[in-house]
Amino acid sequence: MDALETAIEAVQPEYDHPIVAKNFFPHISDMSFVAMSDDMLEIDDMIRNTPSWGRKLFVEYQDVADLNIPVINIGPYGMDGHKRLERMEKTYSLEMVPNLTNIVLNRVLEEE
Repeated sequence: MDALETAIEAVQPEYDHPIVAKNFFPHISDMSFVAMSDDMLEIDDMIRNTPSWGRKLFVEYQDVADLNIPVINIGPYGMDGHKRLERMEKTYSLEMVPNLTNIVLNRVLEEE
């Protein structure tokens, strides 16, 4: 998170709108399968409420919990994602995202 904060501070002067880090991503992402903040009781509730569980859908959530890889999702910004009129904000998505990602990766690799 320190690396992300550093990256935001570095690129914010180049972008007219506030760049804000949020502590959760409210959608499904491939990264949902490498870290998990839910406890197994919450997962059990989800399983009981998923009619196709075990036939069409199955995830080894304990394996995900055991991995517990820290995740930062730095991605594009836009409107109406995955809809007919989906569009992205070009400056942020094509300029800020690559710069944020580069700074975060360099900071994390420096710490190793």
